[in-house]
Amino acid sequence: MKKLLLICLLASLNSFSQATLVEDINLGNGSSRPSSKIVFNSEAYFAANNGINGNELWKTDGTTAGTLMLKDIIVGEENGLGFGFQAHVVNGELFFIAASTVNQLSLWKTDGTEAGTVIIKDIPNGNLLVHTDLNNELLFSVGNDLWKSDGTEAGTSILSTGKAIFGNRFMKDNGILYYSSYGTGSQGNELFKTDGTTAGTTLVKDIRSGTGNSFPNNFIVSNNIIFFSADNGSNGFELWKTDGTDVGTEMVKDITLGSGSTFTSSNPMVDFNNELYFTFNTKFWKSDGTESGTVEIIEIEFIKDLIELNNKLVIITYSVNLWESDGTTAGTTQFTTGVDEFYHNSTKEYFGNEMYFQGRNECGYQLWKTDGTELGTTLIKAINPVWDDNHIENMINLDGVAIFNGNDGYNWHGNELWRSDGTEMGTYMIKDINLEGNTGSSPLNLFDYNGTLLFSADNGEQGRELWKTDDGINVTMIDDINPDNQFSNPSSFVEFNGLVYFKAETKEKGNELWKTDGTAAGTELVKDINPDAEDGMNSSSFGNIAVLNNKLYFFANEGTNGFELWESDGTNAGTMIVKDINTGANNSMRNGEIIVYNNELFFNADDGNVGFEFWKSDGTQAGTVLLKDIHSTFSGSPDTFILFNNLIYFKANSLSQGTEVWMSDGTSGGTVLVMDIKPGVQGSSPGKFTVSGSNLFFTASGSNGTEVWRTDGSSTVEVKDINNGSNGSFPGVLTDHNGTLFFSANDGSNGYELWKTDGTNVGTILVKDINATGANQSSNITEMVSFGGSLLFGAADVNQNNKELWRSDGTNAGTVLFQDINPSMEAFGNGSNPKNFLVVGRKLYFNANNGSIGEELWTLDQSALSIDEEEIRVSNITLFPNPVKDSFQLSTNNLVVESVEIYSLLGRKIASFPKANLPTNGVYNITNLPTGIYIVKIKTDHMSISKKILKK
Repeated sequence: MKKLLLICLLASLNSFSQATLVEDINLGNGSSRPSSKIVFNSEAYFAANNGINGNELWKTDGTTAGTLMLKDIIVGEENGLGFGFQAHVVNGELFFIAASTVNQLSLWKTDGTEAGTVIIKDIPNGNLLVHTDLNNELLFSVGNDLWKSDGTEAGTSILSTGKAIFGNRFMKDNGILYYSSYGTGSQGNELFKTDGTTAGTTLVKDIRSGTGNSFPNNFIVSNNIIFFSADNGSNGFELWKTDGTDVGTEMVKDITLGSGSTFTSSNPMVDFNNELYFTFNTKFWKSDGTESGTVEIIEIEFIKDLIELNNKLVIITYSVNLWESDGTTAGTTQFTTGVDEFYHNSTKEYFGNEMYFQGRNECGYQLWKTDGTELGTTLIKAINPVWDDNHIENMINLDGVAIFNGNDGYNWHGNELWRSDGTEMGTYMIKDINLEGNTGSSPLNLFDYNGTLLFSADNGEQGRELWKTDDGINVTMIDDINPDNQFSNPSSFVEFNGLVYFKAETKEKGNELWKTDGTAAGTELVKDINPDAEDGMNSSSFGNIAVLNNKLYFFANEGTNGFELWESDGTNAGTMIVKDINTGANNSMRNGEIIVYNNELFFNADDGNVGFEFWKSDGTQAGTVLLKDIHSTFSGSPDTFILFNNLIYFKANSLSQGTEVWMSDGTSGGTVLVMDIKPGVQGSSPGKFTVSGSNLFFTASGSNGTEVWRTDGSSTVEVKDINNGSNGSFPGVLTDHNGTLFFSANDGSNGYELWKTDGTNVGTILVKDINATGANQSSNITEMVSFGGSLLFGAADVNQNNKELWRSDGTNAGTVLFQDINPSMEAFGNGSNPKNFLVVGRKLYFNANNGSIGEELWTLDQSALSIDEEEIRVSNITLFPNPVKDSFQLSTNNLVVESVEIYSLLGRKIASFPKANLPTNGVYNITNLPTGIYIVKIKTDHMSISKKILKK
């Protein structure tokens, strides 16, 4: 398999850098997961966990020797720093939030020395956000209060009670901070300003009069005009401006006429040549601050971002195109780059006239750079050359060098600290901070939190708890929610107002609603909905948490009304039942699935009269109503909701048609059957829906058995009878990749193999018979993901249980083994079995087992998809003879060997040759080893690779 891997890599010109282990969380070679880096005094400061001291304060100058723990804030294994290291530089000192004891948060500062890292003042525990500096003081929020600090205990105090900055919605201009905050009891979330004094912290304007919220956001200064978005209650979220006075705060233009909104919480906006440029959906606009001067420039593809780069205004779309604009329609042109997704996890940083980012092409997510031109958009390095995500995240500019988190996967380092000068040779891991462990932690529930990966994992000591990585390198446990090796099983993550909310279980409270800012101190129970140890929320397999109109919605049980629809604003007092749909102690919840559509919630519920049917809610008791009784005598049981062509599609069971595909426009009359695919009461039993190209694909059982179907809402047809007759090919793992649907299916001859379709019969073809060892042998593809321009998946080419990481460009020749992560057929028996794929920016995270350390979190960077002569030399390291009798030698193409280690197939280190003890004659004696198969790990000055040997 190793030879096959090399042949495939060279043939497709892929980098040998491969998928890398993020961290051996459960005992060994684990990730330190550096998080929330910040530059201070020409060094990068961050939180990291070396596996011994807990999550503590580290710094790096970009070298291995210069990467060290600055201070063990809480001595021992306890975390001094939580997840999401919150820090800010003020007046030549670095302010940050850390613990003074296990249960007490404090404001700290450092001058870069251990002795100069000191507590300023203890502060109240709770929802805490560090914002910015203003007039040489730090501004931060604690709960609903706005605080400031000059770096002394006496000068650290509450600036304004009840006027905390709302999330990151603020902007500084000429010594004044404009921000969004909740006002008095008679006001909602409105526009405030502060000069850093209590008297100077005032309401600018009650834009949406009364208790309604205008939610000012998207602040930006252009041509000395302060722009922002807000909702006055009549015109939706539109463009506003302010001069800091009530009368000078006004709407610039009602772009989307009526109550519709132009702005969301994150519209791309940029100041360019003294004009404001912004986008919404496919529309590109500019404004000079006047109504007449606020005009649409052009309508193009769906826009991801606007940036000013190399004195150009560059428009980044959700496709392979970049656009360049001079602010006119004629001067807005496009060009292709070869990147089909830019910084999926928002990882980007500017270096002179270039931007480094995690991009995706046919080879996955890797490290790229661009100067805003077609020729200047190039791959820097394939950190993990497998078609996978290297999870490059949390990037900062340290004196012209990129410091970021990455995971080289294959080399067992986990998620660690990397650097790049923009060249392939200058991109490498700085230091493997966490070296411990060798049992699988089986990461679950991977969630992208603004470029930080949250997940649950079991380190073998604290049970399954909440973990994170900011960079794909450093991994830390955020909080031991359920202490003493008890499992809290965090799940159902959702981001809301800058925090992540989720379900978690404790021995004292049961399964309830929690929230986190990524730190231990900021991880707390929102509400004990069902008091004592009873479950207020159900397990992860039941239901999700939805966000609508600045509130969370979910199904919960307070012990009296059963599982019903609840809402939460993120506070204990603001967490309450919306409606007791099925009155009394009965449950209205079936599976708890909720989807948001047209500013309403849609879900499946039972009121005790008509069974489980299609409901909707606007978040109020009166507005929570039965939308349609689909099955007149039993339960319609609508579920598997998906949005497509501005409609909700789902499957449901009706009296005369059975379970079929339905669609809804949010009204009772507009909730209709799409097609009766299999006439009769049984129905076609549609499977999971997947949008690809202009069609919605799904599996359904028709006259030809279970095959792939498609619909555009008006026409619904079977794509192809793959397994001729009524047997069905039983397609699975339907996955969109660049507008083409890929899936696994059995044509009756080749077993379950890789197929693709463009939605037509003739365009539905077998891509490759991966396991061609015999008739009807299957590769048993488990999961697939579109990453870096390629399709990645787990499959077996020889043994149906020996699953490894494969990639495909959609052709037979281009479907190749990408990485043999577990080279042993003996260890763990089923290969590495890659699964649980999640793309975060330019990295792919997934679970895999390399045969040595159990199932752990791995990452693949998009930069893993290039190759040069040096990388070919590295990949061509040879070990001979093999099989081995007494000794072996290495041919390394002049690369410097730094260490050689030998492991058993179960991961136990058998022998070690550190740099100081490498044999001078290049002969490695293993006479004393018993007969068997071993893994030789070779570390050079370039990289680490592993070879399998047979000792005779």
